Amino acid sequence: AAELLALANQTSSALNHNGDDALALVQIATNTVVDVIGKIGEDPGTTWGTGDITTTNHTLRRKTTIVTGDTEAFDAFDPAVEWDGYAQDTFDGLGAR
Repeated sequence: AAELLALANQTSSALNHNGDDALALVQIATNTVVDVIGKIGEDPGTTWGTGDITTTNHTLRRKTTIVTGDTEAFDAFDPAVEWDGYAQDTFDGLGAR
């Protein structure tokens, strides 16, 4: 979306997330998991979550009470625990703490 691109300082077309794949952010130098969304090795069907807090066709924003990433790649994943859900392509508040 043009609104998001206007705020970006780096872009990549290498990532295309459809909502049913787990993603891990890994610090390469130490091979340390920094954050995970989803559960590695699990196929949730079409999405993780329910209602407005799902990994498909929604914008997820980390709750302000969560201050570190989920480093457990194989634990159960319910986005409602750490994320708030918004309509798809909701960019207001981007970068806020």
